[in-house]
Amino acid sequence: MKKTVKRMLGIVFAATMLLSASVFAACEEEKKPAGRKHDQNTLVVEGTGKVQCHNFVDGRCTMCDETTIFRQDPLSKSPEILNTAQPADKQGHIEEIWYKSRAYGLEAAYPDEGEMHIIKHAYVYLPAGYDANNKDKKYNVLYMMHGNKLNEGYWFGQLNYATDRSPYTGGYGTENVIDGLYAAGKCADIIFVTPTFYSYYNKDAEGPRDYPTQYYGKVDPDYVGIDTANNHVQEYEELGIDEYWPNELKNDLMPYIAEHYNTYAKSGAPEDLIAARDHHGFTGLSRGGFVCTKVATQAMDYISYFATESGGSGGKAFADVYNTKWKPQGYTLNYWFHGFGSSEDYQATVESFCELRDGIGATTGSNIKGGDQLEFVLSNKTGHNYATWITNLYNLLQVFFLK
Repeated sequence: MKKTVKRMLGIVFAATMLLSASVFAACEEEKKPAGRKHDQNTLVVEGTGKVQCHNFVDGRCTMCDETTIFRQDPLSKSPEILNTAQPADKQGHIEEIWYKSRAYGLEAAYPDEGEMHIIKHAYVYLPAGYDANNKDKKYNVLYMMHGNKLNEGYWFGQLNYATDRSPYTGGYGTENVIDGLYAAGKCADIIFVTPTFYSYYNKDAEGPRDYPTQYYGKVDPDYVGIDTANNHVQEYEELGIDEYWPNELKNDLMPYIAEHYNTYAKSGAPEDLIAARDHHGFTGLSRGGFVCTKVATQAMDYISYFATESGGSGGKAFADVYNTKWKPQGYTLNYWFHGFGSSEDYQATVESFCELRDGIGATTGSNIKGGDQLEFVLSNKTGHNYATWITNLYNLLQVFFLK
């Protein structure tokens, strides 16, 4: 009888251990990354030969062991990460600026007509605690370009976006994201500038062309009397966007910011802007992403941080310019952030991103202090809209200027 009981107890114990092992194995299985695996370095998905960017969830890629500080879930759906609708205790403030710029595209199209000038408008976001009188406190500068058919008011909900809070038009969370990161000590001291590649002159006006008052308000009186592009302003829209806008950035906008705000550039002179290149960044969304690539190609002596969002990526073309022109002169890339929404057509961009990575011999990741120079981040369940771009901004601000 005792032997029978012992035998039965042994069977029960063995069964219990087997069940426990099965449960443990099942739990272990659940911990394994979901989805198809890809190589952590090449991003090639096993058995397909195709590349796939990391799927970052809770700081880890679900397809490999890559870890990151970047978030892939959109901020608009993740208030526990950072609530875009919740103002911080300490808030920054917005200023608008007017600056004179040459119309470089028009000058190229009409070389016999000499210099042409236009008046441009932009917004500047100054972080909490910014004191114009404190010249000892220096700030980095991030230029943020909008997309096609948008304007300089987009990022901060100004102009026609002031009352529109739909996901595509955006602007309803940018200040809160910046203030929240700044308060948490997760981003550097940064001045944010939102310019435009467009010009909105009234072509029928006599004399100096004022911006439409219902759209822009009153033009700075200091600029009254400027020759405004010799009656060719309507053509500026296409001639000045991609190829020539980096000239406006370097020669007109950046000097204005350096001379009017407490930045690391000692003045607006070219040599001082170049000396402060490690404190300048540029990001652009959609068509602005392609503008960003143009800026990187033409102005890497002035800027060392770049972010292309839902457009542009550099790829092999930029890598070739970087290796033959900029790197030999000592102008190296600090960081390139590339972001898309999962609902966008991004596959070709991933391949282009890999060409950029391999072409410049960079390592990917969010450890900028450890030498990482770029990363591709795909936002889950977002499209060509503000939910993608504000998530990108949240991510890139945690690496820019923190090398």
